[in-house]
Formats: sequence, structure tokens, C-alpha cells
Amino acid sequence: IHLYRSRKDALPRAKEAYISDEKVHVLTKKNVTLFLSKGEVNPKKVALIFLPGALTESTSYAPALRRIALAGHNVALVSMPLRMAPLGQNRVMEAIDILDNEKSTGAGFVLGGHSLGGVVASDIIESQKSIRGLKGIVFWASRTNKKKWRNRKDLKVLSLLGTNDGVINSKLLEESLKCMPLGMTTIVQIKGGNHTQFGCSYRVDGPFSMKDKDPEISLEEQEDRIVRETVSFLRKIDIPSPMQ
Repeated sequence: IHLYRSRKDALPRAKEAYISDEKVHVLTKKNVTLFLSKGEVNPKKVALIFLPGALTESTSYAPALRRIALAGHNVALVSMPLRMAPLGQNRVMEAIDILDNEKSTGAGFVLGGHSLGGVVASDIIESQKSIRGLKGIVFWASRTNKKKWRNRKDLKVLSLLGTNDGVINSKLLEESLKCMPLGMTTIVQIKGGNHTQFGCSYRVDGPFSMKDKDPEISLEEQEDRIVRETVSFLRKIDIPSPMQ
């Protein structure tokens, strides 16, 4: 019962992101929702596979992920059993296969996640050792504990953090940042952003949820920054065109 009360449901507006239009096609296959840029598949752009935070409805991330697709990067949002990423690690490999079948991985893909979703993403990368097409990882208010990553040259990393995050463990975060690959990591602080607003969800301070701090920026402002920084990171991984 306590666990159920700590569930974070998506705000009503998040569901609007599931409507296909002339710019983004949205479809769900098994446990994966795809946000696909319309038009010809660009083989030079990387895709993003995203894992939700603990107990958070996957729909919460649809608005931001749709905007990333609008910028030309196909996105796969993976829903997890009981909203817990550790219980659905096999679904990530399922998402890779679905993207491949849709010819939507372009120049490879980046794995990412919010909070516990990011931790699980890093666990998957470590446990699989070699994942075909993997180019990097995106952490939204998240961390890793993979000390072996320090000298990796094959993994680019983006770490987005909110200065008003009251949930993430500061000590574990500090240790995590020391594990990031040297010269391959981008760390961005979103001033005034908190933990909850990395998704479009209701804030819940339940018995199994750490109390978040109040944000000093709006949900829309934080989403704008998240999308902008994530797209900028993905573009740095894209295969350059001959004109660049």
C-alpha cells in the first residue's frame, strides 16, 4: 500500500504527446513507445532509448522525448513492470530490436534514464559489456557507480542535474561524477530545477519517496533546458555530414 501511494502519475498534458502529427509519428509496440521523426530516416543521427524513474508513469517523459524526436532523433520510451526499471532490463534489448526493425537507430543509439532509470541503464551497459550500436549514456538527475568507466574512450556521457534536487544522494552523486569517463563527459547544472520536474508528473512525497525540494523554475522552463541540452549532446555524437 505504501509503495502504491508513492507512485508518480503523469500530468494530463503529458498524454497529448502521444498524438501523431505531420512531424512526429508515435506508436507503441509491446512495452516500448516510439517517437519517430517523420520523413526519411536520417542514417547520421543517433537514437535515444529512455528508462523512467522509479514508480513514475512512463507517460511523464513523453513531452520532452517527443520534442527530442521533433529535433530529428528517434526515441524509444521503455515502460517497466510495476514502474521499476530493475525489473525490466530485458525490455531495453527489446527496444533495441524494435528500433532496428523500424530502421530507426540511424548512427547508433544512446541509452538514458531518469533517477533509478539512469542507474539501471548504467548497470545494463556494464553487464552487457558490448552492445551493438551503443554510443553513450544520458543521466537525468541520476548517477552510476561504475568505477571502471573512468578510462573508457568509447562512451560519451551527459549528466543533467537540478540545483534544487532534494532526492539524489549528494555523496553518491559526487562519487559517481568521479567515475565518469575522462574527456568524454558533459555535466550540466539546471539552475532552480528539481528532481520531480525531469518528468511531467505529479509530485509525491510518500513513505517510499524522498522529499524533493521546491523548484525555482517552472516545469516548462526545466523541460526546455532538458530538451536543449539533450539534443545538443546527441548532435555531438551524430555522424558529421560531408559539409560539416
